[in-house]
Amino acid sequence: MGQDDYKKSPFHMEFQPFNARQMIYSQYGKLIPRNFKPHLRNNTLLRHTFYRQHRNQNTFILILGNVRSGKTYFALKMAELFMKEQGKKFSIKKQCSFDPIKFLKWSSTTECSCYVLDEIQLSMGAREWYDVQHRIFNQFADIQGFRRNCLFLTLPNIAYIDRHLRFLMNYVVRTLYQSKVIWWKVKMRHEVGKGWLDYVGSVKVSLPSKEVVDDYEAIKKIFNDEHLRTSIEILENIGKPKKRKISAYQIQQAFKRGIITEEVFTEKMIDRGFDESEVAIAMENMAKSTQGTAQFSHTCAKCGATWQGKKENPRSCPRCDARKWRL
Repeated sequence: MGQDDYKKSPFHMEFQPFNARQMIYSQYGKLIPRNFKPHLRNNTLLRHTFYRQHRNQNTFILILGNVRSGKTYFALKMAELFMKEQGKKFSIKKQCSFDPIKFLKWSSTTECSCYVLDEIQLSMGAREWYDVQHRIFNQFADIQGFRRNCLFLTLPNIAYIDRHLRFLMNYVVRTLYQSKVIWWKVKMRHEVGKGWLDYVGSVKVSLPSKEVVDDYEAIKKIFNDEHLRTSIEILENIGKPKKRKISAYQIQQAFKRGIITEEVFTEKMIDRGFDESEVAIAMENMAKSTQGTAQFSHTCAKCGATWQGKKENPRSCPRCDARKWRL
């Protein structure tokens, strides 16, 4: 068999950007090249992310730890190394945020890159599992693996996210102290719906570059200020009485009886979320529903309200509910 025939055979496998002859099996059963650069040789976690990328798979890394234990700095440094290996530069403005919506927009046009989603317990907590945003993120994790992106998620405790999102993680990391972590691989038994953590080892990296840290602290301050402002507004509104609005059906009935004018009816319906075309349809529908029925004009002697009705002798006034309403 010639070399060209061998390349056409199903047994030929090409690993890019590494040569297949330089690949060996590690103690974890993964294909790992021998000629790793220094920043990859001792970083087993980063090697596993590139292994999954070679297999056309996304990588989700969950980083846990106490407050101020270096979770975000570790994620930023890993993202820097990930982009450095591909000859690119990591950007905080494009590849780091606190909002899953920004991540979904970024991932729709990006492949073979990485993203840092910080403080996800504030946007995807377990108590909000039913939220549309959360369901969309789960669907993305299930079906968007062909983009081969690497996502770093940070939060203090794994209990803050729901069970389904935990099983979508590929690796779980816990920070011991600044730049030193231990990590596990998430293994699943899909036939029974159970999973467990398989301990792999520890990783130690340096701090991210000063430029990355300064850019991150800038967006973190903006996020903290907005979150604090929102919390203050929520606490201030707790003691205030809630304003209640009557339903759209009651407004339609009031307009049908002549209690409110057409301008007031349109304004009230738009205030409740209807657009002008829907208001016009509702008015046309009410006009057709009253066709063919006898209309009687009435005036209340007590409050002065005027209305039209189907009955010649209605029971009471629709505005003040007075029984003796006749002039």
